[in-house]
Amino acid sequence: TTATDIEDGADEYNAVRHRFDLPETDGPVDGLALGVKDNLAVAGVPMHCGSAAVEFTPDYHATVVDRLHEAGADVTATTNMDEFAYFTTGETCAFDPIENPRIEGVVPGGSSSGSGAAVAAGLLDAALGSDTGGSIRIPASFCGVVGLKPTHRLVPRFGFADLAPSLDCVGPLARDVETAARVHDTIAGPHPRDPSSMGGPAPPAVADGLDTSVDRFSLGIIEPAM
Repeated sequence: TTATDIEDGADEYNAVRHRFDLPETDGPVDGLALGVKDNLAVAGVPMHCGSAAVEFTPDYHATVVDRLHEAGADVTATTNMDEFAYFTTGETCAFDPIENPRIEGVVPGGSSSGSGAAVAAGLLDAALGSDTGGSIRIPASFCGVVGLKPTHRLVPRFGFADLAPSLDCVGPLARDVETAARVHDTIAGPHPRDPSSMGGPAPPAVADGLDTSVDRFSLGIIEPAM
């Protein structure tokens, strides 16, 4: 399936790079509006990795896009990002900086800046980002949304533009923990087009732990020595 009706994003936060349509499907994440970072392939949609130096239009979907689409998600957007996923504020995108919807004049974090901002603004229910050294967790924190960096190699990376293959992880940013868990469970699991994802045990369903009490856990806060 190839995207149709492709147009540039036009939201006030510059979170969305492209809007598009994919054929409707039914499945366990039916009805969720989802976006994917501009370093993940969507067939027919120009891919830039946040840089004016790149313009590649794939004729295939990344594995995670295929899985979301087949599971009923409304994959409808690509999201802006720091150039080549190499910065952490959202200020280095070649298509203008991304704004933080929560607080005017504050950066949204990066490099999955548009994914965090789009979810925080209510433009999407969830969006995929990538995390090499904090690029899901930083914008999730700055934008006040839920971000999850999966265990390395749990989510296949075929169709993803690597920054550092030994560290890169693709994972969700979402409006709440339940949505993040549902998206994670949809995209996780081995796939032959990413050999690094093969050979391990079947991943546990993150959503199975949603009703587990956290009463028995203790939280430690380390104060730096002065």
